[in-house]
Amino acid sequence: MGLTIYYRGTLRNPMEIESLLKDVNDICMEIGWRSMPIHRSNIMPAQGIVITPEGSESIWLTFLANGRMYDPGHFLYTRHPEQEKVDEEKHKWNFTKTQYAGVDTHMAIIKFFRYLSMKYFEEFELRDESQYWETNDPSVCLYHFGGMDEDLESSSPLIFGTESLEEDDPESSAELMDELLLKKGGLGLSLN
Repeated sequence: MGLTIYYRGTLRNPMEIESLLKDVNDICMEIGWRSMPIHRSNIMPAQGIVITPEGSESIWLTFLANGRMYDPGHFLYTRHPEQEKVDEEKHKWNFTKTQYAGVDTHMAIIKFFRYLSMKYFEEFELRDESQYWETNDPSVCLYHFGGMDEDLESSSPLIFGTESLEEDDPESSAELMDELLLKKGGLGLSLN
């Protein structure tokens, strides 16, 4: 099936959705993730943004007017969206598979969710099959991505900081996310 991140939550203040969307869009532009706004309409009950990190399935950050996160898939992938009804309990979980994005992008996504959850959410729950959300341990994350079959230090110098980057090497997504979130204040917490 592939490693998956499941997430749900409720905004602290539903009136802050525009601020959250601007913040998310700025981060996406800085890190190079594609994004597209989702607008509320008489057929689409949710507003938000869909983000697509390189190699990952899309991340849906869409909310009902009450601030509750909502999976809009049944409105988007049906022939008759006008006949669909909002079911907050059934569609409160969103998910994204990150298996093909790799461990670095997966960790950047988790750091992104930590930042958003602390800054905007009254309640937020995330289930991370790599256990990086729970442990903050890159080696645990790498293990779940299958990295324990190789020497961890040599297969992942960016994660463990064992080698410096070459001048022409791109910066890792996880490191770039750290820098971006620190510029935004990082809420005074370690986002590692």
